[in-house]
Amino acid sequence: MLHVSLLGEQAITDAASGAVHLRSSRTIGLVAFLVVHAGMPQTRQRIAGLFWPESTDAQALTNLRRELHHLRHVLGNEPSLVVTSKDLCWRDTRTCHVDVRTFGVERAAALAAAAVDDTAGTLAHATAAIAQYCGELLPGTYDELASRCEVGV
Repeated sequence: MLHVSLLGEQAITDAASGAVHLRSSRTIGLVAFLVVHAGMPQTRQRIAGLFWPESTDAQALTNLRRELHHLRHVLGNEPSLVVTSKDLCWRDTRTCHVDVRTFGVERAAALAAAAVDDTAGTLAHATAAIAQYCGELLPGTYDELASRCEVGV
C-alpha cells in the first residue's frame, strides 16, 4: 500500500517497506492536481498548459511526459493513476491512501452527520478528518503550483 501525503510534509511512502519516495516538486504537484480532481479525467493538453505556461505546447507536453515517467516510477504498479493517450485521471483505490482525499471524505461525513444532529457521528468523522490534516496543501510551494491544486474545503 502506498501513502500519499500532500497536507504538510509532501511524500509518497511505501507502507510495506517504509521507503519514502520523493520526486520533483512538479511531480508532487502533478499528483496533487490529479488527486484534487479525482475521478475527473484531465486532458494532457490542459495539464501541460497549467504546469508549463511559458513553454510552447510541444515543450509543455514533453515536460509532462517526463514528470509522468517519474510519477509512474514512484507509484509502481499502483492502479490509482489512470493514463490514456489523451488524459490522466486519479481514482481512489484500496491500495493507495491519500491524506487529502480521506480528509475530504471525513469532512463531508462530519458535515452530513451535523446536519441530522448526529453528535457522535459528527465527532467521529471530524476527529478522523483532523487526524489527516498535518498542514497546508503543498506547503512551501511559492509559485502558482499550489493554486492549481486548491480545493473548496
